[in-house]
Amino acid sequence: MTAALLRYPEMKESGLDWLGLVPAHWDVEPLGRFGSFSTGRGGNRLDERASGIPCIRYGDLYTTHRRFVTESRSFVTRSKAAKYSPIRFGDVLFAATGETAAEVGESAVNLIRSEACCGRDVIRFRPSRTVDARYLGYATNCLPAAGQKGAMGQGITVAHIYAEQLKRLTVTLPPLDEQGAIVRFLDRVERRMRNFVRAKKRLVALLEEQKLVTVHRAVAGKLDVRTGRPYRVCKDSGAAWLGMVPEHWVVERLKASMASVGRICDERRHVDAYVALEHVESRTGRLQRGEPDDPPDARLRRFEPGDVLFGKLRPHLARVVSPQTGGLCAGEFLVLRPRRSAFSGRYVERLLRSHPVVAAIDALAGGSAVKRAEWSGLGCLRIVRPPLAEQHAIVSYLERVEAAIDARIARAKRQIELAAELHARLIADVVTGKRDVRGAPVTLAELVSYAVGGNVEDALHSCAQPEPARRLAG
Repeated sequence: MTAALLRYPEMKESGLDWLGLVPAHWDVEPLGRFGSFSTGRGGNRLDERASGIPCIRYGDLYTTHRRFVTESRSFVTRSKAAKYSPIRFGDVLFAATGETAAEVGESAVNLIRSEACCGRDVIRFRPSRTVDARYLGYATNCLPAAGQKGAMGQGITVAHIYAEQLKRLTVTLPPLDEQGAIVRFLDRVERRMRNFVRAKKRLVALLEEQKLVTVHRAVAGKLDVRTGRPYRVCKDSGAAWLGMVPEHWVVERLKASMASVGRICDERRHVDAYVALEHVESRTGRLQRGEPDDPPDARLRRFEPGDVLFGKLRPHLARVVSPQTGGLCAGEFLVLRPRRSAFSGRYVERLLRSHPVVAAIDALAGGSAVKRAEWSGLGCLRIVRPPLAEQHAIVSYLERVEAAIDARIARAKRQIELAAELHARLIADVVTGKRDVRGAPVTLAELVSYAVGGNVEDALHSCAQPEPARRLAG
């Protein structure tokens, strides 16, 4: 085990079941013993200005500040600030209300050295002894503190927490120099975790872009998926979004090969699926489960297996799907059916979701506030129709490639989740004295060795996906 993750040599009982043993030279005290509380006062968001006195509101503690307030997103004039509660460097700010008891009491320590204030529904804690401000930020907003605050929360519709309760919020207090050492360690952890997460988010973005490019290259004839090489002989399609296409592909308007159908139906059979716009995931065509037992009172359209459902509302979202079974869909869908057996609905679905086609359709859409695509415009869009065998080959190719890319995306997202969980655990372990980090160097690999074992990339990779997906990604 590395020096960064050693245990303290001498421990003592804290007297608290949730805390257990703590270092023998540490104190364990409720906030009420070494500071005072006050409840914030102030106006509302109508007071906000682009500049002036920084003003922290309770909602900001959930959305903007994570453990520390280093700058404010809102300001008030000096005259308005007089109606708010003043705060100073080192004050801990707690949100007095929250959506659930588990979330109530989100907190951050104020690190703004200039004049600042807070509004109503903020509870201010001001230490009466010298404490490292950043240490308090970690100690009052770690997992053990969140558990205590959750137990204090009251209310059903909206949860509340009060200053009298927060006086009992118990934290550990190492010697001042050790608080500084802990802060330096956790700040380094924060930077490394932030860099790790940033890199993984960038990877996700690149993989999503790769998927878009792959789909377009396949459905627009830029790549022969059967050989992995470009087509040898091409022709001008006459459509800006298509450019050159394979010479043997047919270029025609969508309405030449697809018909807008969908008989209006007010009756639903028990075997009918129901598809609403919110059931179709944007740009992927995945149908989301959890449909309602009964569709809303509206005029519905019947579709059959092989039909393509195209969401008319906000066409840039590309809500396009070809369900495997028949059923009913909301009126905000166009139900498109191949006119000829040589046109596959599954290929058309991919085609209408490809990025350049989506952009072309969005340009044709009407409406000022909310764009809508109608068949009169969509049907005139020039598209390509490869031979049926190639359509099937393209669909099979895209299913394989997208499955592999999606597995890598899922792995990266899971790694981000695991990094957040590990980060929260590390903070909890360090501020409760379970790990001695004084003067210890820290690398990302060291941070996971005690939690999951081994190298961080190997550990996160192995935890992030099931074995079949790992084989596919490899």
